[in-house]
Amino acid sequence: MDSLVFTNCQLCKANSPKFLHVIPGFKGDHREFNVVKCAVCDFVYINPRYSEKENIELYEESYFTDQVKDLSGKARSFIDDREDKINDHRIEWGFLKKYKRGGRILDFGSGPGFFLDSLDGNWEKYAVDTSNFSISNIQDPTINKFRGTLFEAGYEDNFFDAIYIGHTLDRLTNLSETLSELRRVLNVNGVMLAVTPNIGSLCARVFKERYRLLYSNHLVYFSTETLKTFFSQSGFKLLDIKYPYYRTSFFSYSGFFLGTVKILLQAFSNIFKVPIKMVSPPYPGNLISVIVARS
Repeated sequence: MDSLVFTNCQLCKANSPKFLHVIPGFKGDHREFNVVKCAVCDFVYINPRYSEKENIELYEESYFTDQVKDLSGKARSFIDDREDKINDHRIEWGFLKKYKRGGRILDFGSGPGFFLDSLDGNWEKYAVDTSNFSISNIQDPTINKFRGTLFEAGYEDNFFDAIYIGHTLDRLTNLSETLSELRRVLNVNGVMLAVTPNIGSLCARVFKERYRLLYSNHLVYFSTETLKTFFSQSGFKLLDIKYPYYRTSFFSYSGFFLGTVKILLQAFSNIFKVPIKMVSPPYPGNLISVIVARS
């Protein structure tokens, strides 16, 4: 087990962290991790965090196959959730196809390729992931697969008409460099869709360290504003922003109602300092989906 790494803010490069929460390590890691907010730009991140080597090693076979209880107590595995994930990706694809319906598309941080499986239209598909298990378990033989980093893949300038980044930006140790490389390989008329947890959501603000998407392997946490700032600094312009929830596998009318009740109870608990500790529910705003293009 490597030593944890102290780091500056990846958005403004300042070394001015303000402590927010302590959360447990990921999947049996008994270390505790600090969630901090930059005092200069309000960017939220884990500090200290996993080393680069340990961060990559987190995403091999056990990550995808282990039955793990989420914060609400439900046992699930990534591979077993395939159909639900493909359904959710089809909703994301619905955001993207307003702008592009065919061409070359890259799934950066592809996992087992579930997003690419969700596409319709005339696509030449590419997948990049550092996980050998992920790349080996992509089922579609027509997908052009590369196991390694985006930089090692070495794609040509302006190569892709569309790029998808699903729950990958928040796990990177080199955000600025990666966004610069993504901009280089994106066509001047191309679009990029990124999906990430929303640390500025109602649930994140009310439930704090019990926000259901707060894990130590998510190294950084975006709000709508810090995500827009990151893309703008990296030479992208915002085309659209969505907060997927309705029609996803996480939505039900009863769940929405019960979630609203939980939020109200936790808010009262926070105000009156009554020790009620609940995990945040699936709820609108928990996720951000943004579509950007080169500026």
